[in-house]
Amino acid sequence: MGKRKRWMVIAAVILVLVASQLACATTLPAAVRGGGWIPVGEGKATFGFQLTCDAETGQAKGQFQYKDHSENTAFHGVLDTTINIDGYEPCEIPGEDIAFEGDYRPQPKKLGDGGTFTMTLLGGSEKDQCLRIELEDGIHDGYVREGCLGGGNIKVWDQEE
Repeated sequence: MGKRKRWMVIAAVILVLVASQLACATTLPAAVRGGGWIPVGEGKATFGFQLTCDAETGQAKGQFQYKDHSENTAFHGVLDTTINIDGYEPCEIPGEDIAFEGDYRPQPKKLGDGGTFTMTLLGGSEKDQCLRIELEDGIHDGYVREGCLGGGNIKVWDQEE
């Protein structure tokens, strides 16, 4: 394949990817996505997550990955919560603290039983960029950490965007 043809193929692939991202952006329901790290104790905790919400039912679902490097506490969470707040449309994220709940399993799995977890966006928007993690039951029962981002970002999309 010649250089010119190779570049045409690469350009076509990029155009398809850009077009698919634009299509997804217009049909994306309320969503919260983020990743980065927060300071915890003398170290840091890294995290990554994605969450989407069905505007008709208010049902939010997604994945959450977390590791506290100072305590070697790591887990994978499956978020499954309903976002119906009095005075707001289903999935509407107000400018206040909002909690997402789900189940977690420790990483590696062989450490023991999992339990439930709550991830709270403090301030409710990407402007504050702070979160709180609480684990109940299982091997990490009672674990609580909160902090503002030392790096990374959290992005909130409302229904209109």
